[in-house]
Amino acid sequence: MIITPHILAGAAIGSRVHNYWEVAILALLSHYVLDLIPHCEYDEAVKLREAGKEKLIGHFLKIAIDFLSGIFIIILFSGNLYDYGYVLTGMFFGILPDILSYSRYVVSFKFLDYHYKFHKLLHFWKKKNIPDWIKISTQVAISLIAIWIIK
Repeated sequence: MIITPHILAGAAIGSRVHNYWEVAILALLSHYVLDLIPHCEYDEAVKLREAGKEKLIGHFLKIAIDFLSGIFIIILFSGNLYDYGYVLTGMFFGILPDILSYSRYVVSFKFLDYHYKFHKLLHFWKKKNIPDWIKISTQVAISLIAIWIIK
């Protein structure tokens, strides 16, 4: 799943739950649950150790735009939140599994390899021929529900 729905889901949790531990756990779990749903993702062929400079820059530019879009949407729709700390905690833990998955290309820790394999298992639906419009629709629906919760 692209980053924005994960950021929005984590922020939605943080906007309603006001215990940092609960926000962290629920946002982390939300990431894994959302990855069970068919969705679009970034090109997996991009490997940080193998990609050329231009492809790598383009890949990170897409991720940066996606990340900033999620933050912009939260700022736009969360004007009445009294404590952004919970929202920020939810945002961070909502994308932490992806951060861990990408980290395995930068540093070598056995834990990161185990996490990557587990994270990849949740994408079992990739072996099925699911139309792109369904994968896009799920991300739009998740994002809209999260925005509704945040408001």
